[in-house]
Amino acid sequence: MNPVEQHGSPLIYVSHGKSDPILPIQRCSRRLVPLLEQDGYEVRYHEFVGFHNVPDSIAREALQWFLTPRE
Repeated sequence: MNPVEQHGSPLIYVSHGKSDPILPIQRCSRRLVPLLEQDGYEVRYHEFVGFHNVPDSIAREALQWFLTPRE
């Protein structure tokens, strides 16, 4: 993730399985999320017990978060 420039203020939801063997959490989300927050993005971050899949409950949480009106 290395954009040339920022455009707008998109909402960003990141979920990551703590035991993900494909994209290790320490090298991915735990580095990227703080950088996004430092750049002023609104980020919702959810670590979960699991691997490289998104549980239904987390997908529902993400959808609800995106659909929540903001001022």
